[in-house]
Amino acid sequence: MGPPEPPEQDLDEQDLQALAKLPGVTPDALAEARARVQAAKPREQDCLVWDENWETFAIFLSLAKQWAHVVIVRTLAVPGGGSVTVSESQRDCLPADRVEAALRLAAIPRRKWPALWSDINAMAAEVLRADADLREQRQEVT
Repeated sequence: MGPPEPPEQDLDEQDLQALAKLPGVTPDALAEARARVQAAKPREQDCLVWDENWETFAIFLSLAKQWAHVVIVRTLAVPGGGSVTVSESQRDCLPADRVEAALRLAAIPRRKWPALWSDINAMAAEVLRADADLREQRQEVT
């Protein structure tokens, strides 16, 4: 029976640190798992924001740390026996009270709120879709 291989699941840096502590995990197996994680990481991209969207974009960016999160806990089986429990925080939504606070703090007139609310919700939905795509890509790499 050889040394345990990295689990064939969605791995992140926290998982790799836990994996490295397990007995029998070889440096080669850990390097392979780390390469999988690196391959799944998103790359930064520049984007163009039209002038008429700048206000919405600025409010959306101000909400970057206001996302509500859910915590997903899972147990990964380690070949050769044993398991490791890991948790992952995932964005869930931009709570309405936090969006309203951002609009108030930016002194946005109330008459503009419905359009901004709609645009911010559309942007948030795209972020959640992109997050789901990234999770799926990480699963495909493993």
